[in-house]
Amino acid sequence: MKLVLNLGIGAALLAVTGIGPASAQVVQGTREGLTVANSLYGPTGLITIPTAYVTPHRTWALSASFGRDIRVPAVNYGVLPYIEIGGGFVDRESGGNKAIANAKVTIIPSNFKWFEIGVGIIDPADAVDQTVYFVASADLVPPKWDVPERGIESVGLKAHFGAGTGLFREKFFGGAELLFNKKLSLIGEWDTKNVNAAVRFAPADYLRLQLGVQGKDIHFSATTTFRL
Repeated sequence: MKLVLNLGIGAALLAVTGIGPASAQVVQGTREGLTVANSLYGPTGLITIPTAYVTPHRTWALSASFGRDIRVPAVNYGVLPYIEIGGGFVDRESGGNKAIANAKVTIIPSNFKWFEIGVGIIDPADAVDQTVYFVASADLVPPKWDVPERGIESVGLKAHFGAGTGLFREKFFGGAELLFNKKLSLIGEWDTKNVNAAVRFAPADYLRLQLGVQGKDIHFSATTTFRL
């Protein structure tokens, strides 16, 4: 598992630096407005797992996530195109309260615009559990919001698959998003410990609300985005 993780992160870093057989190209990629939401420990993602997506350039993403025995306010900033940095405050009933940081880079291979790679770190200071990860995100069924079929917007399906140390226990994690339209999606994930699921709703362009289950517990989060 360590070898697979190191190879995956190494390949992604080669793509970032432009070294290797595939160079990176900054394009829109597979992200949608609905997919820009902070995960439990901070990085842009689903419920607890990160995706390859990042907060848009020069945009702030503020969030609050609530689960059983844990509350995490977090913030991310798109410091450069396809690079986000952020931090959060992990408030736990057991284990104490800790401030953590995170950072992520997204790579979009020039020949695979339906596919993206994210390489990131959570809690580099090891206050809770230092985690290095890589994750791939892909459009299995690209949504066609601007081309309604028979008067009904096309449903989109995204898949995410990765591995990480620390919080992810050197195991594989994964998830999927079923996008019904630009405002509503159903998400599910495997975080190496539990199967989690939630409904994500965006009542406005700057707000994403999420309600579901994390393991056997209720999970709720809200993310708002803005530019200064």
